[in-house]
Amino acid sequence: MNPPPEATYDDVDALKVACRRHVVAHLYSVTTKRSDYKMGVLLLHCDKSGTRDDRHGLTEETRQRPSSLVLTGCPFLL
Repeated sequence: MNPPPEATYDDVDALKVACRRHVVAHLYSVTTKRSDYKMGVLLLHCDKSGTRDDRHGLTEETRQRPSSLVLTGCPFLL
């Protein structure tokens, strides 16, 4: 997965538009992980990042229905 090219943007909306164009062209997706516009912080991460948080002690063998949640642990963070 290729990260977007380095550039300087005038505002947060321009950054988001450029990032969305890049990820659509490379067939993946990013979401906002955390933002604080007053401090100038915007963290974008892959929508497949993270791991499954199994709160009920179920495994794939004991689960009655297959999960629609697909998390691959992708490390992409921008």
